[in-house]
Amino acid sequence: MVVTHGSLQRAPGRCALTIGNFDGVHRGHRALIERVTAKARELELVSCVLTFEPHPREFFDPQAAPARLTRLRDKLELIDAAGVERVHVARFDRRFAALAAGEFDSAERLLGHPYTISGRVVHGAKLGRNLGFPTANIVLRRPPPLSGIFVVEVDGLGPGVASIGRRPTVNPVPLPLLEVHLFDWERDLYGEHLRVRFLKKLRDERKYDGLDALREAIAHDARQARDYFVNHG
Repeated sequence: MVVTHGSLQRAPGRCALTIGNFDGVHRGHRALIERVTAKARELELVSCVLTFEPHPREFFDPQAAPARLTRLRDKLELIDAAGVERVHVARFDRRFAALAAGEFDSAERLLGHPYTISGRVVHGAKLGRNLGFPTANIVLRRPPPLSGIFVVEVDGLGPGVASIGRRPTVNPVPLPLLEVHLFDWERDLYGEHLRVRFLKKLRDERKYDGLDALREAIAHDARQARDYFVNHG
């Protein structure tokens, strides 16, 4: 079995891949690995496992992380015994944990579905409306894996542009807020549950010198998002 370490790398060729921590390589893990190795044989591909070091829970909260069932060396030996041909041990560090590159095509391929965030629309400070860009506001109770300005599409309501962040220019918020400006939409959405699909990252969140600069930036973001839909219609 070939073992590689470090940051994520592009595989030298096509493979059948499973992803996980696989601590202990217990019966459930082995059943999953057996499906991957069988599919690899069927398709004449290399069977691969992507695992992490350290364990993500050890990275985020070392004191609360559970004890490991197996050391890395023992885990690799068990995976080898299960017939896997290649393992990559990805280094789980701060850069890897950020998951904020905005590579939504890659995320969709790995997830098997588009990346979405859903939530209920709440009342806000009406700042977007005063700037000429009314938004549907969704409070995110937990930090999402991304932030910035995005081209989005809302299920059943159509295209728009959205921001995720804490509004550093005016009226900062303690919890991350998803603000969605829907194109050509005028009806209030308070209390409705929206599912927002992310299509493209436009830029990072910034702090602007006053409302005029903020309004100009939002208008530019909206033009870019509209252009995206014209070119991807």
